[in-house]
Amino acid sequence: MPLKDSNKLLSLSDIEKLDIDEVRDLYKKYVNPGIEKIFSSFSIGMDLFDKADGMYIYTRDGKKILDLTGGIGVLNHGHNDEKILKARIKYQNEKRMEVHKLVFSPYIAGLSYNISKLLPNGLNKVFFCNSGAEANEGALKVAHRYHKGKKKYVLHSENGFHGKLIATGSISGKYAKNFNFPFFNFGKTFKTNDLSLLNKLYNQGEFENVFAIIIEPYSASTLEPVDETFIRKIREICNKLNIILIFDEVYTGCGKTGYLFNFQRFKDIVPDIITMSKSLGGGKASISAYVVSDKIFKSVYEKEKDAFIHSTTYNGFGEECLTAIESINIVVGEDFPAKAKKIEHEIIKNFNILKEKYPNIIKNIKGTGGLHGIFFHDQFKLIQSLIKNINISFINDNKVFISKIFLAALIEKLYSKHKILTLMGETSLSSSDDTEEFAYLDLKPSLIIKKEEIEYFFKSLDNVLSEGINKLNLDFLKKVFKSKIGIN
Repeated sequence: MPLKDSNKLLSLSDIEKLDIDEVRDLYKKYVNPGIEKIFSSFSIGMDLFDKADGMYIYTRDGKKILDLTGGIGVLNHGHNDEKILKARIKYQNEKRMEVHKLVFSPYIAGLSYNISKLLPNGLNKVFFCNSGAEANEGALKVAHRYHKGKKKYVLHSENGFHGKLIATGSISGKYAKNFNFPFFNFGKTFKTNDLSLLNKLYNQGEFENVFAIIIEPYSASTLEPVDETFIRKIREICNKLNIILIFDEVYTGCGKTGYLFNFQRFKDIVPDIITMSKSLGGGKASISAYVVSDKIFKSVYEKEKDAFIHSTTYNGFGEECLTAIESINIVVGEDFPAKAKKIEHEIIKNFNILKEKYPNIIKNIKGTGGLHGIFFHDQFKLIQSLIKNINISFINDNKVFISKIFLAALIEKLYSKHKILTLMGETSLSSSDDTEEFAYLDLKPSLIIKKEEIEYFFKSLDNVLSEGINKLNLDFLKKVFKSKIGIN
């Protein structure tokens, strides 16, 4: 095998021949041993995947897995959409120019035009970058420069999530609290939909030194929408004090919530800047954008000396822009917002049937469109009794960890028995409160999912729950901690 020769660089052919043990060993030595350990706790960590198509991924040994993760927001179009693949292959075969900063790009021009046509009048100037976090960072820079550095705070929600860079991490809820990096003090936070707190902050003068307010019109992690009264009050305050209002639609753009962008459910509420990413790249390109109003652009970037003040090496690559152009045309042409609403209908219908059958296990469901989370009643005491003989202090003393075991057991069984890939959602990623509903079974599929596939998921979940909670938890614990449990 190629790994035996420590001085040899691996070729693509070598890499494609690696078996699962070799891949895991490389992860431990050169990627992250923590990731290797976590993945190896699940059956999916025993598989390698050769291809993906639509709603499915295929293992090297021939298993067909229904992927309900939606690529964590990236795969609204599913895996390897045919139209997107054809456009990219044609681009490559014709040897189109990939990157050059000193010539006009019809792809940047055309993509900018298309995005502007999806948004209200005034949101016309488009900046491209690589990730949602970078788009949010760029939006903050624009807002700060608009005020010529005279204001220093960004008012942000305590349960928001905007990325893991230095600035965006500083305004991302609990992630910011656990931030072991240099930290920007952007001022006080508000709580989404807490109108009394918002008014209190306003009356106390907390907005006077604020250059921007950033908010997710719908939080994909907490599964909570911003209500209309609250968002209208924020828009009113921004208008009155000339504060830049930024809408983070990194996750919710491209039709995910039943609207092209979630803020469009509010009549006549328009941000000064909007950020987007994830499914903008159609599952094949890493691309993001922040779109700025003409008013802000004229103040910040219109002078020739400022034209290149914010750019990146990799922004606006031809193939990435072409992919986003095709992605947007599919979203609009196939009416992805309508698809999301149909998905919501099917999920809620099937969920209500299942909840009636398991009222002591299933608590509730939250979500909209293609974004949902299924919450379960706390299994802490039950699981604690199962692991009381395991001499691992961080497990026995950690309620958060223990409470996640039941969800991990569900996810494992859905994969190993029913060939369904799901993941765990966590409100604690963004929430600053330690609430009971900190974790849930994440159900955020690609928007191409069929009614039959939704029904298959719920039938499979029914089958798993019918085995009984004790067996489900014990099977998982035996797999993960079999050397610590006196059961064979």
